[in-house]
Amino acid sequence: MASKFLMLGAVLFWFISFNLLLISENSSYSFEIISSRSSLAGNNLLYSLCGWE
Repeated sequence: MASKFLMLGAVLFWFISFNLLLISENSSYSFEIISSRSSLAGNNLLYSLCGWE
């Protein structure tokens, strides 16, 4: 169970750092698109880790 939380934390950290990198290089509009996509991917990962459908 703890390993799932560690994996989720690592993924969230990766999403945040990736989005910050995109903010520094691209416009805020493209960041909004990417952040919405990465949050969707994060939710899907959370559901799969917890075994929810």
